[in-house]
Amino acid sequence: MNYRVLFIISFLILGIGFLGLFFAPEITNNEKVSQEIQSVVQKVKTKTVVVTTATLKRNVEKGSLLQEDDYQLSDLTLETTEGDDEPLLAYDLKPLFEQAKVNSLQGFLLDQNMTKDSIIDPTKVIAPNSPEFLVSSINPAQEVAYNVPVKGNDDYILQTVKSGTYVSVYSYQDGVGSENQNRNDLVKVLDNLLVLQVVSGQQEEQEKKSPVAGFVTLKMTAEQAKKLYTLPKRASLVLLPTDKSTPVNSHGTFIRKLRG
Repeated sequence: MNYRVLFIISFLILGIGFLGLFFAPEITNNEKVSQEIQSVVQKVKTKTVVVTTATLKRNVEKGSLLQEDDYQLSDLTLETTEGDDEPLLAYDLKPLFEQAKVNSLQGFLLDQNMTKDSIIDPTKVIAPNSPEFLVSSINPAQEVAYNVPVKGNDDYILQTVKSGTYVSVYSYQDGVGSENQNRNDLVKVLDNLLVLQVVSGQQEEQEKKSPVAGFVTLKMTAEQAKKLYTLPKRASLVLLPTDKSTPVNSHGTFIRKLRG
């Protein structure tokens, strides 16, 4: 082998070594970057969550109390990751239900106009047990939220009526002290009143009186409230569910009937 061939081979070896000095670190760095990316991907946590949403079946106006046939509840399964901004997560009703200790939107106050097929935003409804519920439910210039006490022996009423349903108010008076002592009178006073709240809780009235099992808060006009204050002292209020209006006794006839 002559010197010219040896020179060429030596030159090629030097060239390969020279190139290796520049490109080997780049290859090593690329491998490190790839490993770091794989490590980050492995650290991203994914989880499956089930959200509960409500879709309106019809148009509902602001200030309305939702009825169970106004909306449809649905459970949706979502795959989420940390930091995920999945829009449906904001419409999950479960935290609201847990806070209000309920499993539906029955009696919740809608705080904005909404159209059919809209998904209800939990921040746009007010729960019946919320402090601002009563104030938002009535027109203070024309309406009142009237509390009707429910005695212990009538506690079935607390289990029967719900916020958002309608009741009729009857006046009950036994015949003791009247001309017709063997007759009990149950006379309708007001009809088709909206139930705002139902509050259970044993409380004692004055001595020798029946304990109060709870209260039912009704939405009524000032004129309707005045009518309740004109009832005989011995009269007790009784609430019964109603789904349609029926005639109410005129005031004069009503008073005469109670007095016997």
